[in-house]
Amino acid sequence: MRDIHLRRSEILDPPGKKYWPIYTGRDGCRAPMQWDGSPFAGFSTAKPWLPVHPDHLQRNVAAQRSDPGSLFNFTKRLLALRKEFPALRQGDFIPLETPGGTLAYLRQMEGQSMLVRMNFTKNNKNFTLPEGEWSLLLSNGKGSAAALVPFEIQVLVLK
Repeated sequence: MRDIHLRRSEILDPPGKKYWPIYTGRDGCRAPMQWDGSPFAGFSTAKPWLPVHPDHLQRNVAAQRSDPGSLFNFTKRLLALRKEFPALRQGDFIPLETPGGTLAYLRQMEGQSMLVRMNFTKNNKNFTLPEGEWSLLLSNGKGSAAALVPFEIQVLVLK
């Protein structure tokens, strides 16, 4: 969900009313949850206290559930990996040296090594993997073991 833009007359948050336009308050991020593409986004059958974001027809939980590549489904897969691999929950955290705009770390415990790599840039980033044979478990992009595409996240396991 994205924040909604409100006119001054629509602001309900007391600090937003008092300090407008310097501070518009918290209402922009307090819009009704967008559950589906129905008139009030599935939040209510009556008009809610704040307007529903105009993008609720496309950007909603129902649409995310049905899209295998959505953030909703990526998060579900990520949580399943965390449950399956104890090293992701309780392994030692070992940060790795990486190119600018990236983050990589190992999570290790006896018998299990996991590698998490993230590219926060608009450019491909090359990585040298730690020694060993790594298998890709999860990615939100189309990168490879050598490079991450823009904004890609990868979780790998040492075979």
